[in-house]
Amino acid sequence: MFFLAYLYTLTLFSVQLILAIGSPHKRDGVTTYIDRGHNPNNKIFNHYTALGGGLAAGFGGGDIYIENQTDIYGCQRSVNSYPYLFINEFGDSIGLKTFNFPACNLDIGYKSIGDQIESGLSLSPLPRVWYDFGQPDLVTISIGVEEHHSYTQIGEKCIHSVVGPFVDNQWYIIGCQDAIAAGRTIIMNIQEEYEALFRKIQTHDLAPNQNRKVYVIGFPRTYSLTESSCPDKHLLPPHDLKADINNFITEWNDKLRKIANEVGVIFVDVDKKFDWHRICDKDPWFDSKAGQTAMYPTSEGYSAMKDAFAEVALDVFIEHNEEHGLMVVPNTFNR
Repeated sequence: MFFLAYLYTLTLFSVQLILAIGSPHKRDGVTTYIDRGHNPNNKIFNHYTALGGGLAAGFGGGDIYIENQTDIYGCQRSVNSYPYLFINEFGDSIGLKTFNFPACNLDIGYKSIGDQIESGLSLSPLPRVWYDFGQPDLVTISIGVEEHHSYTQIGEKCIHSVVGPFVDNQWYIIGCQDAIAAGRTIIMNIQEEYEALFRKIQTHDLAPNQNRKVYVIGFPRTYSLTESSCPDKHLLPPHDLKADINNFITEWNDKLRKIANEVGVIFVDVDKKFDWHRICDKDPWFDSKAGQTAMYPTSEGYSAMKDAFAEVALDVFIEHNEEHGLMVVPNTFNR
């Protein structure tokens, strides 16, 4: 009887311990958790520049803009954008001194990617955020579907045009299919342009003996194709078109990955972070009622993109745990 009581107590203690610490990460048999914002591999970046369009600027992530209120009428750089979330969480631990944020919602503002790179050398120390290229040793770029307005066209023709019973209207379906086809044509013709662009980012105004890391940030697919729990189904494209939109985004990511590998910059796959969080999932990180901005993440989605970037740039693994919140552990740990 004593033995059974002891076994019960031991089992109960073990269960409570597991619940308290979450899923353990072990190295050499030692369970370790590291608080959010830590940089266990001591990756140092003093100067960070974020390039891109609406996805880099945080379009759809909320209407609180960074520092300068006139940005409301310009590039709409959100406090929930993945670059801004990254510097707020990891800036201290990576030794960040300056942050330049020329990224611009290209449907609203005026700064193309080329303009952003050619915009100047200003290096203003944090907490000031500057809006030209600077002289970075860390660069992120979200590029592709927005620069050629493919996102805009698909957002307008496939998402914003969905109106209840007209979803099966043949003109709507043809318009959406044409927008996706136009985007695929662009994919076929961007190789040389993007090779030149990525090489320019690698070398533009590079200081003597400076080492610059360039990360190309991918795009998340918008829809879950499991529709049993899909709210507001009548406001969404039909199943086949949702699949076509997802496939189009996958093709963009594949093309960006291919060019990045050939040039020697690093592609960051953010799409996996959105598994179980797409439109038609129970906890989506997109706003299905937002019209064209439905193709852009919510603030939760941009936080997930920040995690995906940090994992690659800092060589860590980021885990969300109900008991401990967000944790960072070295990527060499066994998971």
